[in-house]
Amino acid sequence: MDEPLTLDEVMQLLWAAQGITLPQYGFRTAPSAGGTYPLEIYALTKPHGVEGLEAGIYHYEPREHRLVTKVGGDFSGDLMAAALDQEWVGSAPLNFVITAIFLPHWGREFR
Repeated sequence: MDEPLTLDEVMQLLWAAQGITLPQYGFRTAPSAGGTYPLEIYALTKPHGVEGLEAGIYHYEPREHRLVTKVGGDFSGDLMAAALDQEWVGSAPLNFVITAIFLPHWGREFR
């Protein structure tokens, strides 16, 4: 693909992965045992990979349905190295990285 992704396309993909479906309950598009929702998604963009976004690492905040800049710059080479030098990771205009934060369900504020 020679054209960059649009920000709307990226946000739709992020919503489909972890978006909020019922705000009053915090339910998301992806299931979670016990409703703990430990998964976090980061978008790593290359220069000119996404219209309207500089190269960098962004955190998806599902409650606000927004991206928050964590750090600027092209980290595609670092991510490719972490992914055992898989070339497609380094050449992709955008990569999603999914992490998990395990917290007890009780006492956890809705994010």
